[in-house]
Formats: sequence, structure tokens, C-alpha cells
Amino acid sequence: NKAAIFRYNPGKQQVIFPPHHPYYPESCARCPFHRVSGKKRLSLQGDVERKGCYNCPYLKGCITGEKKVEKQREEQKKAIDHIKLFKKMIDPFNGLKIESSNFISGVLTLLRRSLNDVYEHNREDVGLMKWLQSFDQNSIQGWHYEGWSDNRPYDPSHPKYDPNNPDRKKHPETDYFVYYSLKIGHEIYWANVKVHKLYGEVLYTIENDKPSGIIQGVKKEKDSGMR
Repeated sequence: NKAAIFRYNPGKQQVIFPPHHPYYPESCARCPFHRVSGKKRLSLQGDVERKGCYNCPYLKGCITGEKKVEKQREEQKKAIDHIKLFKKMIDPFNGLKIESSNFISGVLTLLRRSLNDVYEHNREDVGLMKWLQSFDQNSIQGWHYEGWSDNRPYDPSHPKYDPNNPDRKKHPETDYFVYYSLKIGHEIYWANVKVHKLYGEVLYTIENDKPSGIIQGVKKEKDSGMR
């Protein structure tokens, strides 16, 4: 028979070592992470032991990656709080226009949902969450135009693809997309900007990875107003 410590499935149980693995201390008194002394330590020793280390408040985050998740949640909350305040500056009908020679049209529009879109598409990125926490109009300066791509219809493999309407698009309000690179901290990010039929360039997402299918240069359209 196999040893008892190997009778578990790390994938299903989502733990690296089983509860009775010898890596765990026999009691709290011998645990190098446990910082409680005196009567409180004595009262906890019988409860935690090896099999309870996953629930120990002094080990929280050291075993299962909870520390990283907790940090993400803290930064996410701070980002959301700032977004709520910043949205008060944005006109609910016309958005907030930010002028810069960096933009192909000369103007980037922030709609009330723009920062929410940025947040929702990459909320696990702590660096981006910190960027959102101090976001202001100067945060959109210094971006570099990289190219554009068509607003393509749903791929036939997509669950929302309609064979009766093969030209249906996820963003029917968008003519096409343009892309800008920017620096956040020491990392390069990519801003995906919609060329909206009503508002012109509108911030949509900011991602870590370079988008695929970027076409270099500027899209030529007679009445687009693009230079």
C-alpha cells in the first residue's frame, strides 16, 4: 500500500502538501510562523496542529496563495473607489474630451463606462489597478500610436455567432479600433481604443499583451475626420 501522505489529489484539493505531511510542525509551539505567546498559544495548539495549518490566521497567504489574492482585492477596491469619484467629472451625454497630438484624431473621449471597461478587462493586474487609483487627464499623455484593426464580426466558433446574421458584431457602435502603447511603472501596456460612430476615439481596454492583427499606418476613410 502507498503511504498515507500520498493518498490525496493536489489538483482537486488545491493544496501542495497533504494535511499530515512532515513539512508541517507537530504543534503551534514548533511553528516558525506562529507569533502568539503565552496562554493564547497554549489554547490554540490543540486546535491547529498540522492538519489545521491551512486555517491558521498566522499562516494566511503563506500556503495557498491567498496573500496574492488579498493584495489584488485591496488594489481593486482602491481603484473602484477612485473610478467612482472620477466619473463625476465626466458629462453623462458627451463624455470627457482629452486633447493631445498623440491621438490620431487629436481627441480621446472618456465615457462614464470607459474606466469601468478598463477595470473589468484586466482587474487581476495589480500595476494597472494602482494606475487607475491615481488616474487623471495627465494619465493619457505620452501614448504612442501603433496601428489599427477592423471591427470584425463574430467568429463562427463564438457562442454568439448567428448564422442568420453572419455580419453581426460585438461592438456595432464602433467603426474600427486603434491601438496605443503606454508605460505603466516599468511595463509596456496596450490601449485598445474604439473609433466610435458618435464620439470618435473612446478608451476601451488596456492590456499587458500586444493585440494580434494590428495593421500599421492609419486607416484611410473619406469622411472619418482622421488625418
